[in-house]
Amino acid sequence: RHRTLSAAVAWSHDLLSEPEKVTFRRLAVFPASFDLAAAEGIAGDAGIDAVDCVLRLVDRSLLTYEPVSDRYRLLETLRQYGADRLAEADETETVRERHAVYYQELAERIAPDTHDHRYAAAHPVLSAELEDLRATADWCAEHARWHELLAMINGLYYFFADSASGDAAAWYALVIDSARALDAPTMIDTLGHLAWLTVAMRGDAGSAVALADRSDALAAEEHVRMSPWAPISRAMAEFYSGDVGGDAADVRKPNDQLHRRLIRGIFLPIFSLATRRQPGKQPPSGLHQLITAATPLTRGTLPLPPGESDCTQSSTNLTSKTQT
Repeated sequence: RHRTLSAAVAWSHDLLSEPEKVTFRRLAVFPASFDLAAAEGIAGDAGIDAVDCVLRLVDRSLLTYEPVSDRYRLLETLRQYGADRLAEADETETVRERHAVYYQELAERIAPDTHDHRYAAAHPVLSAELEDLRATADWCAEHARWHELLAMINGLYYFFADSASGDAAAWYALVIDSARALDAPTMIDTLGHLAWLTVAMRGDAGSAVALADRSDALAAEEHVRMSPWAPISRAMAEFYSGDVGGDAADVRKPNDQLHRRLIRGIFLPIFSLATRRQPGKQPPSGLHQLITAATPLTRGTLPLPPGESDCTQSSTNLTSKTQT
């Protein structure tokens, strides 16, 4: 049966024109679905109209069109056959690099949208490309392109935290273990980012504290700034480890140092982010209650690090807006 299927695929492939054959094998680099822009950017060149070839491949039933998403897909048997032809043409590495560069550029374009109210529109776009982003990260790791990998993860940090936290944590760990050439500030931030993902998205408080400690120790050793994610991660780890009890009203206790660190280090930034993403909308009632209860803790109860006063004032203003 397998031989019969392979023979049928080979027969259909042999009927293609040369531009169609080239396009077909290059499309095998996509691990999942893709749109016409990606097909043109990766499979096309000066002598090939990739869009026209894609449409012809659909007509020949060698490519599947998904009308709901307006995307295209190679069935796995066809994708494997195309990958074999790509290897025979000695184009695998070239096309994989084109694919990686294309999705790095796409990530760079969309990244600003994931940091404000446009996130809701950016999320489904990135979700459709998640398998390609994973393939891009794999390519970066295979070729020791650590700075490019970090640029993509950091740029899409909120998206990966939402939709692929395990992947992002694994990529950060790989960079930390493999990238000896990273400068100290980059390594400090990378350790901090991984600490936050480890505790907030993976629930591993012990590992998060160890990562935060490594980040702070390196900052002290190199006499450079600390990662802001390290103390936030450490506070969240304490929260997860069961050192915090009671309800939202408990944060009013004047001597509860941990609660104050949690409110100022974690919940205020989350509240601020949620408000930016959906301007004019009331945040979830539980979060609003927590911030309302926490407001007095942001007014001189603890010494503020340099630069934190502006952030606290901004968050307090956001709180007051939701109460009006």
